[in-house]
Amino acid sequence: MTKQDQFIKKHGHNWDFMCAAIRDESYAQDMLKRNPRLLEADVNGSGETPLIYLAVEDRYEACEFLIKLGANVNALTNNGTSGFHDVVIAASLKTIKLFLDNGANPNTIGFNSQSCLSTATDNNDYQLMQLLLDYNADPNFRHTSTNDYPLGIAVRNKDTKLAQFLINAGANPNIDLSHPDSCGSTFLHNAIEQYDIDMVKLLINAGADVNQPVYHEMQITPIISALFQLDLDITTLLIKHGSDINYQLTDGHTFDSHLNMLGFTRADLDIQ
Repeated sequence: MTKQDQFIKKHGHNWDFMCAAIRDESYAQDMLKRNPRLLEADVNGSGETPLIYLAVEDRYEACEFLIKLGANVNALTNNGTSGFHDVVIAASLKTIKLFLDNGANPNTIGFNSQSCLSTATDNNDYQLMQLLLDYNADPNFRHTSTNDYPLGIAVRNKDTKLAQFLINAGANPNIDLSHPDSCGSTFLHNAIEQYDIDMVKLLINAGADVNQPVYHEMQITPIISALFQLDLDITTLLIKHGSDINYQLTDGHTFDSHLNMLGFTRADLDIQ
């Protein structure tokens, strides 16, 4: 028996049920009475149920029918990730909203280790982001495997419009990005390291802490990070917004000592 024959033998009835859900609802109901397991059966070997598979294909009416029969909008795939996340990637807003209206969790993780909102953010899909937020998607949802956040995606992509959208939706500009496998960072530090003065301005205006230290052994503050990048414009901007120039790092160095080591003086920064 070929692999194809084995697949048909194992999943054939599931496919028959799924096709009936599209073309003959009465027949699908009869099949389900005989075998209730069909509603949550694996149709493709990856654990996708008929509902999830048809949603990915954007078969709205069939999905509506299956949901009325009790299909689980939060079904997981074989690897334990969210089937709804697959729907968010592939389906229309109308189908995604159908799932959300029937209890789909917008804060689930997909095969790419991202939340639904982060995937929408990565795709710059404002309509989808707003839809998910309207159904209580968390703008500060952390992905444990990647230590990433929706706002982090916007900062990384140097997209101030997207960052402002997320901040308006409740994204926290002061999240500590520390985790066991790193020395830590913040969105502000990340923007500084990308020489992105527009993002730095946006984050400061949103309330980012200009004195929050990272890199925990040395406790580097944003102003020292800007100096290390030799970015005097961002350094001056941080000072004007309250960065502490008297802060002493754990190695004993100060803002002035680092400034001098790099060959600058306060006069270069247009400060007193």
